[in-house]
Amino acid sequence: MAIYFSSRARDWFGREEPAKYFQAFQGAHQAVVLERIPWGVVLDENSTLERLKSFPVVLLPNVAILSDREVAMLRQYVEEGSALIVTGWTGLFGQRGDVLERSAIESLIGGQLIRRLESRDNHVRFTSQPGDTPESAAIHLDLEPDWPFLAEGPAVAYEPTSATPIGELLKPHRTVRQRQGKEGTDWPMSAGGKVGPAVLLNALGKGRVLTFAGSPDVATSGEHRIVEARKLLSNAVRALHRRPRLRIQAPAFVEVVATDDPASRQYHVHLIALRTRTDVHTPEQKRVRS
Repeated sequence: MAIYFSSRARDWFGREEPAKYFQAFQGAHQAVVLERIPWGVVLDENSTLERLKSFPVVLLPNVAILSDREVAMLRQYVEEGSALIVTGWTGLFGQRGDVLERSAIESLIGGQLIRRLESRDNHVRFTSQPGDTPESAAIHLDLEPDWPFLAEGPAVAYEPTSATPIGELLKPHRTVRQRQGKEGTDWPMSAGGKVGPAVLLNALGKGRVLTFAGSPDVATSGEHRIVEARKLLSNAVRALHRRPRLRIQAPAFVEVVATDDPASRQYHVHLIALRTRTDVHTPEQKRVRS
């Protein structure tokens, strides 16, 4: 997959507060490394359709600003059979960081903007249902059903148009003092009521667009990160790209490096791990050592 880097969003959306943009990009990078997903970077400054099509999946991590040229290119990329993942406030700001009333990519994601949530301690919840498609079931694979978990970061309430809604986005609970502005909200609160779907899955031409209403990438690199956030991202990649050439399963403490040698038609897979253990000694050995 490719992680899309936007210098425009860096310079204008993150102008006064760089972490507003960089945390999503860094969290996406951490997630794909920890989940063993081969990745690359596409830069907005020299992106082309050919460059995008060298990756089966492209991730837009909180890319707040997208030009008309970029939107048209991404549309063609998807319509010709590839997959796009969108997170956070992607496409919700103008060319100089001004707030837009409508999403610049609503025709791509198949949903309309209701509102941007001002809270960051937002939660998502998934429920397994009999009518789940293989793709929707794969998105919340191995996640505890009916359990709201924290996905700390920017979030959006969407109303689906052509997209299929999956899961629930939950705003945080607020105490009376917090609602009165007498108490801060820096520390995450528990989940409150539903404000929209957690995920939109939209078919477009031969491809698909998967939109997270929250920010699992920001959550992965955040102060209150949990494994479920990065699992959401890796599940999304695998749901959209169901037949990779290589899939490796290994314990969490094992680092995997896989390379492809086309000349010899071989894969080289390196499994790197260091496990330490405490030596076990008998009482007599302990006395001798002391």
